[in-house]
Amino acid sequence: VLKPGDLTGNTFDTTIYAPALDVPLLAANQSFEDVDILGGSLSSGQTLSLSPLGNVTTVNQRYVFPSGFTVNAGATLNVEPGASVLIRDAQQLLVDGTMNITSATSFEIEDFDDDDATGGITVNGAITISNTSLTRSGGTNGNDTTFLQVNSGAQVTISNSTFAWDQLLLDSGASTISISGNDFSNVGANGIIASG
Repeated sequence: VLKPGDLTGNTFDTTIYAPALDVPLLAANQSFEDVDILGGSLSSGQTLSLSPLGNVTTVNQRYVFPSGFTVNAGATLNVEPGASVLIRDAQQLLVDGTMNITSATSFEIEDFDDDDATGGITVNGAITISNTSLTRSGGTNGNDTTFLQVNSGAQVTISNSTFAWDQLLLDSGASTISISGNDFSNVGANGIIASG
């Protein structure tokens, strides 16, 4: 079990794999590459803030979701200013609680040509995205479907951001839809879809 102070002053030139709630315990180290957040969930009352890691340099550090991850009702996932995030191919973040993405350096999703896989973020709770570019890793658009899906009863606020995934799916039953000052010029062929 990782405890505060167990890892300090280190340089990690390799991928680190960690449970979500152990990520803050890595903060007292010099530099990182990928920090893979193991599949699982945040439970009600838990908050995880993904800030850039590294007290010498944060240049190559990014957070990776290599498998599915759930933010349960009553939990919060914050992507802080300057953080970089990657969702691996065909993986999904399920937000039943709250997710905030604020001024992230990058927020990418892999989009390969592998049998029309789907991946992205499904929101049943609330998501706020501001001053962030949601892009495909490497800028490529494979035959997968990358999406942000906002379901009935959910809340979405997107401001001053760039959206370059395949689909933004908005259910008309969403309790709040606030979208302003964004660039949707690189949305995929399936575009913005309102339903319900």
